Amino acid sequence: VIVFLPDERGYRIKRVAAIAGDPVPAWLGRDPGACIPAGHVIVRGDNPRSEGSRELGYIPIGAIIARHVAGRSH
Repeated sequence: VIVFLPDERGYRIKRVAAIAGDPVPAWLGRDPGACIPAGHVIVRGDNPRSEGSRELGYIPIGAIIARHVAGRSH
């Protein structure tokens, strides 16, 4: 789970679905057969109506402010 600032509308908290070098997931609906570019991640919201990379695109690593990994915050 990451906290990031994608635009001027404010912070987002989302689950990372794939990282740089991973294949682009089919549910994203773009770049079939491509890999996620270096320096980016793909995110997905837990709520069916929440924004994810389908709406926000690839999230640059530089936009990530914090992350939470397996019971630890970073």
